[in-house]
Amino acid sequence: MNYSRAMGIKIHYLAIAILFFGVLSCDPPREFCDDMGTFARVSDIFILEPLQDTYHKGDVVTLKGSIANISPYFAEPNVNLLEVTGVDTAWLIGGATALFDDNSINYIKGSKREGASNWYNMPYSEIGDKYEFEVNITLNRTGTYNFHSSYLIDIIGEGCNTYNFDTNIAGANADSRIEFEVLE
Repeated sequence: MNYSRAMGIKIHYLAIAILFFGVLSCDPPREFCDDMGTFARVSDIFILEPLQDTYHKGDVVTLKGSIANISPYFAEPNVNLLEVTGVDTAWLIGGATALFDDNSINYIKGSKREGASNWYNMPYSEIGDKYEFEVNITLNRTGTYNFHSSYLIDIIGEGCNTYNFDTNIAGANADSRIEFEVLE
C-alpha cells in the first residue's frame, strides 16, 4: 500500500469521525408543536370603562380583562392552562401604549413586565380560577388618543405547552382602534 493511499484512507476515516461527533454534539431536533391547536382568537376580553368620546384631564379610566384557566378555545377542549403549562403569570402584550404614556398608572391586578414598553404580567388568581389584569389610568395628558385595541395573551410553558390568545379591547372602531379626546 502506498503512502498517499494510506493517507487518503486515514483522512476519509477522520472526516467520518468528525461528521459523526459533530452530529452527536448538535442540539436534538425540536419537537413539532401544533401551534394552530394552541392559538385562539377571542374577541373583547378587555374593556375600558367608562368608554366615552370625551374625558377631562384627571378623569380615571379602568382597563381590565381576564381569561379563564379552564379554556374551551383550543383543540384540546377544556384545557387547564395552569396545570398543563405550570405558569402562574401570563404575558400580556398590547398595542395600547398611548393610553399609558404621560398618564398616572395604578396596577390593581398585574404589573409592568421588564424589557418592553407594552409587555405586562397577568397573574393567575385562585379566586375565579382565571388570569387577570386590571389597571386604573388617570388621564393627565390632554389631546386626542388614538391607539390599537389589540392584545395578545401568552401562557408559555415548557416544550409545546404554549397557549396564545389574540384579543382586543371591546368597543373598538372598524379599524380596531380606540379613539377619544381628553380636554383640559
